Amino acid sequence: MLWYLLDRITECDPGKTITAVKCFTRSEIIFQHHFINYPVVPGVLQIEMIAQAGGKCIKVFDGKLAPALASVKKAKFYQSIFPGDKCEVRAEIMQLTSQYAKCTGIVSVDGKKKSSAEILYSFLAPEIVAKLVPDEIVEEWKAKIK
Repeated sequence: MLWYLLDRITECDPGKTITAVKCFTRSEIIFQHHFINYPVVPGVLQIEMIAQAGGKCIKVFDGKLAPALASVKKAKFYQSIFPGDKCEVRAEIMQLTSQYAKCTGIVSVDGKKKSSAEILYSFLAPEIVAKLVPDEIVEEWKAKIK
């Protein structure tokens, strides 16, 4: 199963900043048991949203790089995210080298901060990158800006 936790990119300065959105519907599988009668987006998925946004910013910059989450630092959760919420995910690449990248990110709904995190990425080996499925959201963004 692929976990697409972003619907689309709305802004991107490749390798520097990105803004993306995710709209959560009540029918999503994550709400079946988290929590029964009080559905909320799990914190780990909020971190993954930030990680995916930063990773897509890097991929738009250099399609040969495949960022993989290596470490999460200073993750904070401020308010819950519920079915029906439209999340805006903003990430800023703080450091990008040939070996690793660092980003900070924020998830917000209607201008209210819901969570934040610092992410460290490592990069997958080229032979693994060659076998990966193309990132549809990155490809859609690239086609849009041409």
